[in-house]
Amino acid sequence: MLPPRLILLLALIAVWWPSRLSGIFDGAPLDSASGAAILGLLLPLLLWLNPPVARDRRAQVIVIALLAWKLFSSAALVQDGLCVRVTAPGQDGAVKNWDVRTDWRSPNPECSAIADGPFLEERQLPIWLPFSFPEGAPQDVVAQLQMSGTITVEEPGTLRLWLAPTVDAALMIDGRPANIEAEAVTAGTHQLSIDAVLRDRNWIIAPLWNGNNLYTSAITTVTAPSTLDLIVRPWGGWIAFALVTALLLVALSHTVAQVRDWQMLAWMFGSAIAAAMIPALVPERRWHYALLFLLAVCIIRVPTALQGLRGVIFLFGPAWLALNVVDTYNDQGFGRMDFITPGNDWWAFQLYAYRIYMEGFWLQGGELAFWYQPFYRWIAGAVHLLFGQSHVGENYWDALGVL
Repeated sequence: MLPPRLILLLALIAVWWPSRLSGIFDGAPLDSASGAAILGLLLPLLLWLNPPVARDRRAQVIVIALLAWKLFSSAALVQDGLCVRVTAPGQDGAVKNWDVRTDWRSPNPECSAIADGPFLEERQLPIWLPFSFPEGAPQDVVAQLQMSGTITVEEPGTLRLWLAPTVDAALMIDGRPANIEAEAVTAGTHQLSIDAVLRDRNWIIAPLWNGNNLYTSAITTVTAPSTLDLIVRPWGGWIAFALVTALLLVALSHTVAQVRDWQMLAWMFGSAIAAAMIPALVPERRWHYALLFLLAVCIIRVPTALQGLRGVIFLFGPAWLALNVVDTYNDQGFGRMDFITPGNDWWAFQLYAYRIYMEGFWLQGGELAFWYQPFYRWIAGAVHLLFGQSHVGENYWDALGVL
């Protein structure tokens, strides 16, 4: 029997391990609403609050099965999506991004990020810190971007690129120039390459297959898929979803069993819904008044076993974290990062985190003298590796700290 703490650690490793198949609960980077809120916040909190989960045979079987599936898929399947390589004027090599599915530890990675969906706004593109510049300061050529991989389609169709006016792009199919407005493609597997130049701001790069999203209408892979790949892909993406959902249900069942009080359970559920509505209904400068409704918890009779830290988190955690999840989504969404004006504290945090994790300044911390909360730069880099290029992970970390 493995120690309970090791089981919980293996559970987080299995859940967060990057999946080769894109889908719901597909692991790091947690750049979707379901991934960020459930895998990055809810599930780890439930596992911490419910140590008996580690001794539950159901949870142990699920964790082992999920680890086995992630190991098998990592060894036998190729990566979903297209390889995105970004270069910037005046910089050597490719720009790195917070995408652990790439060779991000290489000095000059082949891929800056993996694209498993269209880039419908500039904040989605993997052009992280080196491109920070003040709002309204246009530049001639901001970056050059190359997307490469293969597409596999069962029937002939038409491929085209939906581009913003600020994006100049060339399309290649099987090494031959193609028409970005409409290119007829036969059934089978084809090499795809897109070379784009990003100018000014407001970029869009969205490959379309028969007028629909290419990533959901065809099989896109970084390298050519094998026969096993083509067999597994129609249903393989649901395996991780099913196993993670089962683990979440086990953790929730232990939470209900631990509380065992209908008043507390009703309060936890009701307060979370009420707090989630605050960002939509209450001005931000009045949130502290709206949160006074949490004082109603005083009328609840708390079981003796929960009159401690765990009980406090059960009572106040759902409301506070629900508010922060909704506010984070409203403020910036998931998988997106705002451009940061150089010189402010946020920019400094990101700069030092980038230099530590992406450029190898592990002990030096990215500068000769420590400023701006020295240890936070390592925390910021770690949550970026988990959540990707957005600031969602840092927001969640702050919310947990306040809780």
